Amino acid sequence: MLMHHYERMGAFAKAEDARYALLEAAPDDTEIVDWGIEFYERLHGIGDTALETGNLPRSELDTGLVELRAVRLSLGIKPHCRAAPASDSLANGHVTWSAGQDGRPQTSRF
Repeated sequence: MLMHHYERMGAFAKAEDARYALLEAAPDDTEIVDWGIEFYERLHGIGDTALETGNLPRSELDTGLVELRAVRLSLGIKPHCRAAPASDSLANGHVTWSAGQDGRPQTSRF
């Protein structure tokens, strides 16, 4: 997806714009909503300077995350529980944390 490319390149505002365009075209698409939540959660581990270089200040990141969580709840879907650790780095790939069926944390790298 184009959003992934922009994110890997550090063009965070462009990735966010692409996600907004997709969600506008398909407002009930939970995959887009989930990707957006995961995107914002991953970016929480990135420093403010890198975010600003990517034209996405932390305040916009926080606002976007709150908005998407509200969209998810309005669609009747339980709260999203995946989050990237603060030590995650774009240069080293992404680590996603989620709760397994037994409630213990599981990780996946992509």
